[in-house]
Amino acid sequence: MIYQCPTCQTKYSGNSVCHRCQTDLSQLIELIQMAKDHIQESENALLENNIENMFFHAKRAYHIIQTHETAKHLAYAAFLKKDFTFATSLFTQQQLDVTE
Repeated sequence: MIYQCPTCQTKYSGNSVCHRCQTDLSQLIELIQMAKDHIQESENALLENNIENMFFHAKRAYHIIQTHETAKHLAYAAFLKKDFTFATSLFTQQQLDVTE
């Protein structure tokens, strides 16, 4: 999910320190991993038909890092929770495609 260094905008090389400006990216990497973990927990909850838990983890992921992926998971969880107003606002706000 990291494409470039937030400090100098150079292409991300996969290391925890930017090769150009030496910015420590480890905390950003940890946050992204936390969001990925919550997405995984959200998907697991869906498989268990636990919509409340799915929504909880999707919301956590979205609040950690707002990406197209986390918004999509939260919108789907809101839809399954029958919170159509919130789901629709996320789909509209994030310009999500329901066919993805």
